[in-house]
Amino acid sequence: MVEPIETKEAILEAIRQEGVGIDFEEIEIPADVQVEVIGKKVKVKGPKGEVEKDFTHMPIHIIKDRNKIYVAVYARKRKQTKFLGTAATKIQKMIEGVRRRFIYIHKVVYRHFPIRVEVDKERRLILIKGFYGRRDTIKVPIYGDVDIEIEYQAGSEIPDLIYLKGCDIEAVSLTSAALENACRLRGKYRKDIRIFYDGIWLWKKTQEE
Repeated sequence: MVEPIETKEAILEAIRQEGVGIDFEEIEIPADVQVEVIGKKVKVKGPKGEVEKDFTHMPIHIIKDRNKIYVAVYARKRKQTKFLGTAATKIQKMIEGVRRRFIYIHKVVYRHFPIRVEVDKERRLILIKGFYGRRDTIKVPIYGDVDIEIEYQAGSEIPDLIYLKGCDIEAVSLTSAALENACRLRGKYRKDIRIFYDGIWLWKKTQEE
């Protein structure tokens, strides 16, 4: 029976020796990125900002060794190894995001009623006005450190594109989903989407150059 490997030193030695009972993912830390690991909490700082995440809910080990991060698990049980790729991918995206922010671009589409969009920076809300002629204001939460930029139609106050930018891809994705879902017609506002396609729809995903 393989005994669990628990200490940082034992895990690193097992990784170097490709020992039995340990499975791991290796992540390179770029020169312009700083990473701090305390237990299962990871903080990543880079030219574009910083992102911090807590992995305490996962049965994994996260170890920083010089310019590398190792995400490791006791490999005897499959239910533990399934978290390995998830955690490693999230940390890799954290590193990518603090170097080149993630950008989700939404297209403002309307056929019947012009849509107005404003950003309430103090309350961290996107405000949608005039959607399908509604008098109420739709409020969409902005998650994390996501910045919102609005590009207007030429010579108009009608928005054309909305840019969601942030270092944390999860926060950008959540804000994007909330924005798109806010424009889905339900209840008494329900329409045939083959005819009534007004909304603020996700158009493109990219990253800063």
